[in-house]
Amino acid sequence: MASFAMKKIRIFPCILLALALVACSPSEYKSADARSASSADSVVASENTYSKGATLAYEHIFHIKLPADKIANRAKNVQSACVEARFGDCQILRVWQQGESEFRLAVRIQPTGVDPIVALARGEDGKTSYRETRAEDLAEAIVDNRRQAARLKAYGDRLESLAERTDITLAELIDLAREQADVQQILESTEKDAAQHQRRIDAHLLEIYFIDAQIGERARPSKMESLADLFFEGLYDALAFAFYGFPFLILFFCVGALLRWVWRTLFRRKMKVASADAL
Repeated sequence: MASFAMKKIRIFPCILLALALVACSPSEYKSADARSASSADSVVASENTYSKGATLAYEHIFHIKLPADKIANRAKNVQSACVEARFGDCQILRVWQQGESEFRLAVRIQPTGVDPIVALARGEDGKTSYRETRAEDLAEAIVDNRRQAARLKAYGDRLESLAERTDITLAELIDLAREQADVQQILESTEKDAAQHQRRIDAHLLEIYFIDAQIGERARPSKMESLADLFFEGLYDALAFAFYGFPFLILFFCVGALLRWVWRTLFRRKMKVASADAL
């Protein structure tokens, strides 16, 4: 939106110039303004007809425990099922592996394929130790994006009508062409955002973590252990700060000793001069 506002600042001089050229026919611009306003309003009104859940982007996280010697093969089977679209359209986004006992896989898959592919990953010898499902509502982002696209299309049509006039100079025509290119570029960006929003709604993001079953889940520390950890952490930070500031203390001490020696030397000289004058 900020980039679009900057573009509008650049577009304003061209609008003023065009208005000066066609001041003899203001009704044409009134009708164009009415068409652009009604187009934007119709888009906004149509967004209110979204059914509940139609703009939700779902993300799932599964932690599956397996014997260490089966993790690699099971992960390969899940990847093959995704590539072959065995449970619907599926795309592999990320693959991460550490040794033979830890494997992570992120895919984007149709909603109906989430449970089957997780069942394949778990198998008969696996166990789901953690599961999380969350959803992000993209309704507001979709409405804003479509409203911006409607306004850009209306403004692009207006520029097109101005470019078709016969009483326009070559310089003004070049400015209009430049503005049309800028509007088209922003419009393509909004279309890409709209496609991304729809993709996130149509296909769920699924992350599967394969974990060695022999490695138990990390026990939750007790309150006393947490306090002890905080104490030692604070002590470590205090010692680190002290050792960090120690060289500065030595430097300040040396500088202070030097200044004291200089001050005492000058003061003694003044005292000797004053006593000699008194005699």
